[in-house]
Amino acid sequence: KIDMVDQEWLAMVQEEVREWAKGSFLENAPILPVSSKTNEGIDALLQNIAGQLHDVPPRPYTAPLRMPIDRAFTIKGAGTVVTGTIYEGTVKEEDRL
Repeated sequence: KIDMVDQEWLAMVQEEVREWAKGSFLENAPILPVSSKTNEGIDALLQNIAGQLHDVPPRPYTAPLRMPIDRAFTIKGAGTVVTGTIYEGTVKEEDRL
């Protein structure tokens, strides 16, 4: 929301974030101010995300399914639904879990 603050305030907040992150794994993470209203900073954000994707190792698709469950609920007429994040393996429609 950088379209809603002046440059002095933005600089102050960035410095506060740097201080907060000091000593953590986020210490050297980039601070990317953006505005969804004006699109300012969006290109830099997208480039940063795309650049970091190269550092992410691919998920092993041939491994057995490993998916910690985040939520479970029942839908009338459908049954129990579970949601989670797949860490390894794959699952497709009609697979038995």
